Formats: sequence, C-alpha cells, structure tokens
Amino acid sequence: MKKVKTNVAPNLSSLHHESSDINQHRSNETAIYYEYLQEHVATNSMASEALSIPQKNLYRYKADLQKLNLLWEVYFRPCRLTSFKAQWLTTNPSLIPEVKHIQLALFDGGELQ
Repeated sequence: MKKVKTNVAPNLSSLHHESSDINQHRSNETAIYYEYLQEHVATNSMASEALSIPQKNLYRYKADLQKLNLLWEVYFRPCRLTSFKAQWLTTNPSLIPEVKHIQLALFDGGELQ
C-alpha cells in the first residue's frame, strides 16, 4: 500500500468542530481521504480498501467535502472491486469534467478559461 501525504487544504479544519480524540481521528481520516483523491480517481470501495478506512466513514467525509466544494464525481461506471456502478471521485480540480468547470464558474462568478 502506498503511503499518502497528509498535507491538506486549510479549510478542512472546519469539518470537525469539537476538540476530542474522536474528532481528531475523523479529521485525520478526512485529510488522508482528501489527499488520496488528489492523486487517484476512485470509488469509495476502492479508497476504503487502499486506505484501510471503513467505507461508512468515507461516505460521511465525502458529504462533508462535497458541501465545501472540494470533492467531485468524475464519472459513474462499474467499480473495479464490486463491479456495481458507482461514483468515481476526485478532489483534484484539474480532473473535474468540463461541464462541472462551467457550472462552477457560473455559480462562483469566476471566469471561464
């Protein structure tokens, strides 16, 4: 298993408000998940296996990151592990499909390039 860096975007710290051991653990797992998806496009099943983080936790982190506009679905196709259709995810903005770039520019008031 490849080690993943844990340098994270600064706004991930806002996900877990209380300062307890459990929330610190969640924050660490969120950072690991975020960094993994910077380098890989994967389903939550694939990420769970690669990172040894329970899949149910990844779904929580996925929702948190989507609320912050830090995670996107790249495509919807069969998972390599389960063979069921699933969302393939990324946190790398350069991998977002072109349609999502246009939508983000429209909603964020940004310029299309």
